[in-house]
Amino acid sequence: MPQSRIRIVIEYSPEEMQIINPRFPNLYFDDGKIKGEIDFKARYVVSRKKKGRAEKWMIADCEDGEDCIVDVYDIEIHLDTSPPRVFETDNRISNLASDLQLDPMDLHLFPSHGNCCLGLFLANPNETLSSFVFHKVYPYFVWQAYFEKFRKIPPCGEYSHGMKGHREFAKELMSVSRNEPCPCGSGKKFKLCCIEILRVLKNTATDHIPNRITNEFG
Repeated sequence: MPQSRIRIVIEYSPEEMQIINPRFPNLYFDDGKIKGEIDFKARYVVSRKKKGRAEKWMIADCEDGEDCIVDVYDIEIHLDTSPPRVFETDNRISNLASDLQLDPMDLHLFPSHGNCCLGLFLANPNETLSSFVFHKVYPYFVWQAYFEKFRKIPPCGEYSHGMKGHREFAKELMSVSRNEPCPCGSGKKFKLCCIEILRVLKNTATDHIPNRITNEFG
């Protein structure tokens, strides 16, 4: 029997903006949308090694250095859809795709509505606005800024589209350790949250991952 996707509704509250604004002071709420600038100084760093090789990457703050990405994007987050739609309002991403003769989807931009494809994530029905911004919106734009600066795919942050992306997602999920933060963004350790999903994945062909496990944000 087909399984329906979990409906993700993210609501605005002044308390959530108080969490967001120390990190991104130029974002504000207006007419049902989060608007303004998301600015950052960030780099990709290895957070875990295995046999001397990078096994897991993460985004970290930085101040300078050749690999430090300093950038700012004008964005809008539309909260009236499920999940919210995110737009880059200066058309930098679409213009870059055009300049490089790439399909917009190669840069994770939906051509139909022009909104950003943030990627695949474990469905979290209790997603907060601050978690959405910190763990989905911010990494997306670091990915874009890295690609624009270096003209190569960052070491982490986005999956391929279609079933190939689902397989990549499942493989990465299986590498999460029990004591790491749960990929759903709940803030809990994996072992105390969604670890039961590993049992489902190990017994499910990756071409048929249940809809209740993942949500594609875009």
